[in-house]
Amino acid sequence: MSEIPNEASPDGLISPGAAGAPGLGDPWPPGAIRKAPEPAAQVQLAPATGATGLPIGLQRGVASFQALVRQVMAQAVQREWPRLVLCDPDFEAWPLGESQLVADLMAWSRRGREVVLLAHRFDAVQARHARFVTWRKTWSHIVECCVVATTDRELPQGMIWTPEWALQVQDAEGFACIGSENQRFRAELSSKLDLLRQRSRPGFAVNILGL
Repeated sequence: MSEIPNEASPDGLISPGAAGAPGLGDPWPPGAIRKAPEPAAQVQLAPATGATGLPIGLQRGVASFQALVRQVMAQAVQREWPRLVLCDPDFEAWPLGESQLVADLMAWSRRGREVVLLAHRFDAVQARHARFVTWRKTWSHIVECCVVATTDRELPQGMIWTPEWALQVQDAEGFACIGSENQRFRAELSSKLDLLRQRSRPGFAVNILGL
């Protein structure tokens, strides 16, 4: 006798007589109808955080990236990082002009600190991030802005280096980015940024802004 295929009715019920239906020794009474197993629900896991309190691993989307930038500046204040390096073709999508982020920059800024910005151009910063421009005027002695003479492909869209944590955008269109505290990851990122800095020239000077 050929096997009866295991088929479920359109409403997800298994009919008696189908494969897997009640048989000898089965507690289900003859003629009973039982539901097919429900698919397991997918659990959305929150990203892991490291010792710095910053997310570790892959995140996607411009909103997640912007949230990371805000968290980095907040942690820079808390952990008193002496140096930050930020890299992007134009910083247009960064939340640099937000009041809270600039407040964190003000709280972080002091003698002995340094922040390096690497970009192709800074016109979007001047047009979109007015509060950041004002902060740049006040703390120009700790800010180094560098114009990198490379193609857009060669200059990564979204890189952050700190002494304890680093981030790199892997997919510019989807803003898929990886954050890590791994020493090797941070060292490799630092080397890339140093090379870009060596190939750059000063830009976004205070005097050309009329400040």
